[in-house]
Amino acid sequence: MTTTIPVSEAETWKEPPDIEAQATPPPPVARPLSALVCPTGDDPSELLRYRYLCRGGGLLFCGPTGIGKSALAIQAAILWRLARECCGIIPARALKSLIVQAEDDEGDQAEMRDGVIRGLALSDADAEAACAGVLVVTEDARTGAALCSQVLRPLLAEHRPDLLWLNPALAYLGGESNAQKDVGAFLRNGLNPLLHEYACAGIPIHHTNKPPSGRQKPDWLAGDFAYLGSGSSEWCNWARAAEIGAARFRVPGRAVPPRRDCRANEANRSHQGGPCGNRETHAVNITKPSGPPGRVTAPQSDARPCQPL
Repeated sequence: MTTTIPVSEAETWKEPPDIEAQATPPPPVARPLSALVCPTGDDPSELLRYRYLCRGGGLLFCGPTGIGKSALAIQAAILWRLARECCGIIPARALKSLIVQAEDDEGDQAEMRDGVIRGLALSDADAEAACAGVLVVTEDARTGAALCSQVLRPLLAEHRPDLLWLNPALAYLGGESNAQKDVGAFLRNGLNPLLHEYACAGIPIHHTNKPPSGRQKPDWLAGDFAYLGSGSSEWCNWARAAEIGAARFRVPGRAVPPRRDCRANEANRSHQGGPCGNRETHAVNITKPSGPPGRVTAPQSDARPCQPL
């Protein structure tokens, strides 16, 4: 028996699209070296001077557990929203931040916000303007590909931030931190396409390994500290820059001793006075009130704003 298809249906029927072919992006375009253009001083892709971090790039924000990375991240986001420097790092303009986090509840985040505002002595107008440009989302269930497609993509499309913070990175990896395959897949195959598509930069907040031992550690340079992040070296290989936090505890009546083992690489500073365009590690001290080990007795940023080493 032969089935006759009406002419109207036959004309409109088409082969189903090749889904695999549609999902495969085209290869990158090769250009001669002479065609590359050196960016100017008003480069719209520059986010942190001087080309320390640009749109589509990544900054690894590293520090030990309990040091105050979350508070420092909020402090940086607030200051950069006001186009002010934080820890010696200068924003190219007022930057909008989106913080996706799984570590602190709403009360914790509010306390850190208020501590930063008090510690920086911001006016009511500046505090209101800064907080309006720092958006916070709590996501503690989805990881890996699901995080990128179901959480990050919709948020980036809606809010269009300049900086995307992930706190902590291990909460969202969805794999083994010491496996290059898992870390590379998350950063390069999941996060990178989103950073390029939505013209923002990514700042994963990451924990360091257990403190290394040995006589060689006091002689480390900033580049050595870039690899302190727990797990695969792919964490640092992916990032254009690394920010390393080092704790210093404030004891009443006693001066805070200087650190000898965590310093910025001054040789890699540009002539403008800021981080240069090459990959660089920037180290800061985070001054904290004294208290029982493992517990912070006050919002970390109630101390004076941290300064570069």
